[in-house]
Amino acid sequence: MKTLFFALLGLAVGCDKFEVEDTGSSDGASTGPGGGGERPTENGLPDWSWDLDQTGCEIQQATGVAGPGATTYFYGMYTRSGGDFRGYEEWHVFANDTWENNGGYDCIIKWTVTAVEGEAGPCTACDLNLDVLFSIDESQSTCPEDLIEDAGASTSARYDILRTEDGNSSWFFGTSGQEFGNGNWNSDAMNFITPKSCSWF
Repeated sequence: MKTLFFALLGLAVGCDKFEVEDTGSSDGASTGPGGGGERPTENGLPDWSWDLDQTGCEIQQATGVAGPGATTYFYGMYTRSGGDFRGYEEWHVFANDTWENNGGYDCIIKWTVTAVEGEAGPCTACDLNLDVLFSIDESQSTCPEDLIEDAGASTSARYDILRTEDGNSSWFFGTSGQEFGNGNWNSDAMNFITPKSCSWF
C-alpha cells in the first residue's frame, strides 16, 4: 500500500491498492483548516493539526460509490537547532464509515525529521532550502501495522520554503516546485499543514 506521504513525495513503497484524491480544499494559514475554538500553540506557532475537518471522503469521485478510505492531512513542525532544523511530520488519518466497518480507525503516523540547508530549488522566491531526512517513529504511530510498515523506511526529500514578513510560510517540493502546504514561522520554528485529501484503501 502506498501512503499519501510517499505519493506526495513521488516515492513508491509497494502498492496493493491506494488512491489519493485532492478535495480541492485549500485552507490558508491565516484562517486554519479547523472549525473553531481557541487553537493551541507549539513553539510559539499555531498548531494547525488541531480541529481538522474530518468530512468529505465517503464517496469516491471516480466511481460515485462509497469506499473504504479516510480524510488525510500532513502536518510538520521544524525547530531550529543551531544551523540545522529538527522536528517531526505526521500523517493524520480520519477513517470514513466504510473503512471503519472494515476495521479501519482514526490514527497518526509520525516521522522524526532532521534537515540541513541545501542548494536553491525551482522556487526562486523562496528564502530557505532544506535537505530533509525522515525516520519513522513507531512508538508514536497509531495506524494499522501495514500502513506503519509501508511508511517505515527512512527516506529523504528537498523542500523550498517561502517565509514572509507577516509570519506565514509556503512550502514547495524542491524537485518539482509544487506547493504542498502552508503554515507559519518565527525565529525558532516553522510549520505547515497540507490541504485536505481523500485516501482510498
